Amino acid sequence: MNYPLVSQLHIATAIVAIVTGLLVLLQVKGTRRHQRLGTVYVASMVTLNVSSFFIFKLTGEFSPFHVAAFLSLATVIAGFLPV
Repeated sequence: MNYPLVSQLHIATAIVAIVTGLLVLLQVKGTRRHQRLGTVYVASMVTLNVSSFFIFKLTGEFSPFHVAAFLSLATVIAGFLPV
């Protein structure tokens, strides 16, 4: 596994999620722009969480960070399903 590549993907999608998450909150709900930003946010959060499962450099094994990523992924999916 190429950790630098996975780490770069993880960091990039985290930045995208932070920025788009803020923009989604600031937009009027229901507009096309709000929906597009929301889709980008969900995609970046899913990518962020999935990429975290491939990063083991801190402890070398499954850690509490992976549990948090799993819970985050579950809440993102649960929040998106009704949409």
